[in-house]
Amino acid sequence: VVSTSPNPFNNILKISIRSENIFVEKIAILNLLGERVRTIEIHNQTDGVIFWDGSNDFGQAVTAGIYFIYFYQNRRLELIRKVLFLK
Repeated sequence: VVSTSPNPFNNILKISIRSENIFVEKIAILNLLGERVRTIEIHNQTDGVIFWDGSNDFGQAVTAGIYFIYFYQNRRLELIRKVLFLK
């Protein structure tokens, strides 16, 4: 089970991973245009919490809007979650 909270969020997004079957190795965050704004390497995590502070890979704040969180396992897209970032 993968959950994101709160949704919508305006400061920090909590991404919780709890599964015996999904070994998440990477999370990619894309904007509504499909542009990758953030990549988080996880290294085959089955349980845990990751936080996203609404910044891109360069540490700059992203604009408010809809973002898609892609979860990868074995270089394959396994799951997508949609979140709304408010400022």
